[in-house]
Amino acid sequence: MKKMFLYSIFVTIFFSIYNLSIAVCPPGWTSASFPYTYFYPNPAPPPTELPCTGVIHYCYQFSPLNPFLVAIDYIDMDPNCAHHFEWDNRFWDSVYKNVAIHFGLTNVPFILPCPVPVNNFNIYRVNCWKYVNKPSQGISRLVQCGISGRCEIYGKLCYEDGFPVWILERIISIPGNDCQLGEIPIPPPGETMESEWETECFMIPCE
Repeated sequence: MKKMFLYSIFVTIFFSIYNLSIAVCPPGWTSASFPYTYFYPNPAPPPTELPCTGVIHYCYQFSPLNPFLVAIDYIDMDPNCAHHFEWDNRFWDSVYKNVAIHFGLTNVPFILPCPVPVNNFNIYRVNCWKYVNKPSQGISRLVQCGISGRCEIYGKLCYEDGFPVWILERIISIPGNDCQLGEIPIPPPGETMESEWETECFMIPCE
């Protein structure tokens, strides 16, 4: 319990000192990113899934308390299909798994062989987000918006047969009141993906 409390302090400090508007990891944290493909249902027949590309950005830190601390930073999306992204459990579970695997592939010497006895890879993300669309800069982005609520994702990361394996153990929701519940549609009413806009903050629940 004491160790869990110390983890929470680390993450609270991260989100408190982090300048959310510039999307740069704070001192002591390392930035990383990787391309991500999201598949969404084809709105026209025949039934199939279509790909939409994006980039997941995250920050990580090695600490004496836990070797791997990771915070989801922001998500870039292809403006041509960003409105098809759905921020549901299927999406976030995939993000957590892909973040863990990307981290494992780029930090091979630090990953233990399977099985590992305890949680050794913890991921954090805020509850509150907003969309930022700036087509002149090629940006369609989901960015953090508020810091009082967050999701804490605890799992195990290890190597098996030469490849990183991610095992989700549990997800804890830390309540907050930064923003309204319910996703805001994109583009907002009266806007298009070719215009410049930002949405109000909205909450994406942990589960």
